[in-house]
Amino acid sequence: MVVVIVSALIAMKILLDLTSKHHRRRYTRMVRFDLAIGCMLGLLLPWIEPVGLTAAAMTAILFLGLSIFMLLESKTVSVWRIKMVRREKIREWFLHFSVTTGLIGIVTTLLSIVVPPFLRLSLGFMVPLAFDTLSVMSALLEFTLPSTPYNTIFALIFELLQGRSGGDTGSEILIDDIDKIAHETAHSRFETLDAVENLVEQRLARRVDGGFILEPDGSRLLRVDWEETLARVRIQLDHVEVEIERLRKNPPEPRVCLDLINGLSESVSDLRDEYGLLIFGKRMEEVRRHLTDLRNEMCR
Repeated sequence: MVVVIVSALIAMKILLDLTSKHHRRRYTRMVRFDLAIGCMLGLLLPWIEPVGLTAAAMTAILFLGLSIFMLLESKTVSVWRIKMVRREKIREWFLHFSVTTGLIGIVTTLLSIVVPPFLRLSLGFMVPLAFDTLSVMSALLEFTLPSTPYNTIFALIFELLQGRSGGDTGSEILIDDIDKIAHETAHSRFETLDAVENLVEQRLARRVDGGFILEPDGSRLLRVDWEETLARVRIQLDHVEVEIERLRKNPPEPRVCLDLINGLSESVSDLRDEYGLLIFGKRMEEVRRHLTDLRNEMCR
């Protein structure tokens, strides 16, 4: 028990040190109500185990319903929907769920440990276990699901618009453009549409029949992200080429060299998956050819 409390205090100190004041204030506003509800329910539920388990079962059903809704939201994105549920809103819902059930689990666990020696009551472990499990599951859904940064998708949208209009940046994002970006890269259609909806939410774009229209500031934002992303891709390709040249000049033993080449090939494939529309061209083909030639030299 002492180890758990000390670890929790250290974790809180780390979070306070690593988090800016802006984010601390924002999350405090978001979870303030959750903290109060979690503490109150945690103090009430463990005394009568059937009541606590019933509350846990109802919470689990609510969590299941939310999860099914999120699954349908991400899989069946309709272009005719008036407004989609955005990624940030989904994560916020799971954050509220995680904080509330986590507080209930912590408080009921502490009560089950502290109360029996004084009141000679046996508080069951099932209620804390149920709420702790729900808290962990919702935290996993909120914090561990990777998501593509908006600036990467903005750069892909700009590249597509520029290529479609022959070098001049267009201002209309068609639904087919969203499908094409999702098809040419490893990003999902939901992520791409969510990024465009982010522009709408910031009033940098507006919805029209069959797609979206960029405002002038939206076009400028996409151009900036496009330029930054191209620079990032160039830096990563430069790194791969430097490593190839180093292996040519000072090759290690064949087995180690092949492992390094395979690692570089995976890095190039990752670039293709993430920046598909941005890296078609001679340079990518040259890098792949250099890797193939180097592998053939090592296998002789």
